[in-house]
Amino acid sequence: MDKSWRQMTEEEKDERRKIRKMFGNPSNWGGKRQGAGRPRSATSKREWEIKIRLNPIQVLSLKELGNGYLERGVEKIINEKV
Repeated sequence: MDKSWRQMTEEEKDERRKIRKMFGNPSNWGGKRQGAGRPRSATSKREWEIKIRLNPIQVLSLKELGNGYLERGVEKIINEKV
């Protein structure tokens, strides 16, 4: 039924390309697989990692707010303002 790609004329190849472009791959092989890729985690938090530049006074202030932890000081300020 199906000819190999090498046996098709250019008109037939163009027609197949148009079909693929409109409807996706007509054959059963290739393309996206169901379940492919990393599974989504329903429990994962969306966390962002950013870089900021702080002067020494800002670092000391944030550590003071966070009981010695810079990260906790930054989180505390963000939680207060948001």
